[in-house]
Amino acid sequence: MQLPKISIITPSYNQALYLEQSIQSVLSQEYPNLEYIIIDGGSKDGSVDIISKYNEYITYWTSEPDKGQSDALNKGFSLATGDIIGWLNSDDTYQPGTFREVANIFKNNAIHVAMSEYFGFMDNLEKIYAFKKNQYKNHKTLIRYWKTNGMTINQPCVFFRRELISNMHPVMDTTLNYAMDYDLWLRLSLFEPFHVVPGHWANYRFHDQSKSGKGFGMFVPEWYTVSRRYWGKRYSRDWFSHWLSWSFYTNIRKLSKYLKTVFLNKQ
Repeated sequence: MQLPKISIITPSYNQALYLEQSIQSVLSQEYPNLEYIIIDGGSKDGSVDIISKYNEYITYWTSEPDKGQSDALNKGFSLATGDIIGWLNSDDTYQPGTFREVANIFKNNAIHVAMSEYFGFMDNLEKIYAFKKNQYKNHKTLIRYWKTNGMTINQPCVFFRRELISNMHPVMDTTLNYAMDYDLWLRLSLFEPFHVVPGHWANYRFHDQSKSGKGFGMFVPEWYTVSRRYWGKRYSRDWFSHWLSWSFYTNIRKLSKYLKTVFLNKQ
């Protein structure tokens, strides 16, 4: 029986320091039915030379100016022809054996979205120094990002059937710079539950030049904007339920931060 085709999309821009490790983590899977697409935003740091080294193994790649990560992903998704799709940023990596495990999971036709239970935190030398759990129960709990101290689904750990995005035009919201993955997870989970698989499939590199490495202050407004899209009609029962939960947790955190400041000032 032929293995399902897996399409991997890698958006990249000036990530030469880590790009090759990401590429190698994809190709070293030695998965026989792989479609690998790299969309580079016109990097000037040697990224193109790195991509060119692997030209014969990459299904499609381009290097041209784009409108950001969401735009690059939309280009990649529009080209993908695989049965299953994954998205790996150019500073992250997959664990060995991930693709075959994913293919095995998707033999179950009832599964449309799958993700590993854990992901690894990785340093600049590719050393995994910690593990974190992907927080997901259902669509409703995913809406309430504030209860898990942020949106906590690590994007390279998620794989989904291409048919789920075939009618999304575009797939990624290009107005978002930080919460585009959260927006996609909410849209997918609205119709299909995420199947959580024990273990870990991917590693997230936390470094100074990454978006999250610069702090999550820029993420919170976008998380809120995206979450609000799913609260329901304004002043409805669902809307009030989400609003009360958001208000409670937000004010508790503000109070906690204030009390901590007062305590430190008294020392």
